[in-house]
Amino acid sequence: MNNLFGIKLVLQYKMRILIVIISFFLVSWQIDSNKLEWNRNRKITWEDFKGVPKINSYDEAITSSGIEFSKTYRRDTLFIGITSYFYKINSWVKNKDASEYKLKHEQVHFDISEIYARKLKKEISQLLLSDTINKKYLDFLFDKFIIEMNEYQDLYDKETNHSINNEKQLEWNNKIEYQLNELEQWSQYQPSRKVNEEFFSK
Repeated sequence: MNNLFGIKLVLQYKMRILIVIISFFLVSWQIDSNKLEWNRNRKITWEDFKGVPKINSYDEAITSSGIEFSKTYRRDTLFIGITSYFYKINSWVKNKDASEYKLKHEQVHFDISEIYARKLKKEISQLLLSDTINKKYLDFLFDKFIIEMNEYQDLYDKETNHSINNEKQLEWNNKIEYQLNELEQWSQYQPSRKVNEEFFSK
């Protein structure tokens, strides 16, 4: 009787672990499924806009995109992750039958995030050649690029009048495509270098 009861407890314990593991992967999958990594061959569609529209907003659609920055230290090597994402749950459109023209305007917002991710990679690649690199300055650099990116996003909306100005919209489409091509060599670059303990103390 005791042995059987003990087996049942073990089985129940293992089942709880299994449930926790499954729950963890479900949550991780939900988080990942709400993020779309920038890819030249995978443009956003209106179906990617999962957020709830703000009815009182004058905007027809809102794109939420940005850059995620991570630092991983393994053994004596620092690995820096820089990726641009489109956040589905925070992006919305009032009418999913909206025009392709308007969708292109939103795609350019996402493209701008990718441009600044590549610019940041380029900047950090130069910094990694220096002996003055440290954790604090990397964080400062990331914050600086986020501010510059947001200012550029605002300028884009201002000059195109949120896509209403057709001529300016076309100018920006071409400008952003040119910048993406110009920075293409940094699209797959992931910075890394050997560092010592002083990197974390400065």
